[in-house]
Amino acid sequence: MICIGPALKGLYMSEKSTTSQLIEACLSRLAAGDNTAWDELITHAFNRLLALCRTTVHKELAKPNPLITPNAVLAEAYKKLATAMKNPKVQPKNAEEFLGLAARNIRWQLLDMIRQLTPPPVDARFFDAHPDGRGISEVLEKREMAVKEQERWRLLNETLDTLPENEREIFDLHWTQGLSEYEIAERLGKTRNEVDGIWRKVKRKIGAVLKDYTPPKT
Repeated sequence: MICIGPALKGLYMSEKSTTSQLIEACLSRLAAGDNTAWDELITHAFNRLLALCRTTVHKELAKPNPLITPNAVLAEAYKKLATAMKNPKVQPKNAEEFLGLAARNIRWQLLDMIRQLTPPPVDARFFDAHPDGRGISEVLEKREMAVKEQERWRLLNETLDTLPENEREIFDLHWTQGLSEYEIAERLGKTRNEVDGIWRKVKRKIGAVLKDYTPPKT
């Protein structure tokens, strides 16, 4: 394990803080009607958004897929995010809200891409083309796995969309952005016990829907 020294960690946190400030400056300009700030916003936030994509793809795909990469997800999620940002009801006011909105659109985009990769139903013509039965079990097994992964993702996203805003925010900060409970507590002005209580509630709700799904341990 590579340990980051205090000096490097401080530099990293300083860079994150600077990026957040730049994001918020662009958000203020967008709210004031300056649409030219959109391109600047994406430029400043690109590395953070790509990191979100890497985390989401890594955690949610059972195995690597050459058609679903962090860059491909971000390229398509960008379009969804751009559309969402035009809605004044959801337009974020700060960097945390912006990254939370981005995280949700990244999840939705990944779900769309998983759906597109799911093979069509197997009909009688498939079995007619394999009269000797060779390879049928392998094809059916792969299709079943793909269907299960798609259904798992659908249920997860539907569950997350029903969560209250405070629970979904903590899910995104903890699960997607990888912040610890202490870091989340500091960012949201809560105690660590409050964050832990909300996180446990989120895990129970997810577990009730996805029996075989285990969110990351705290």
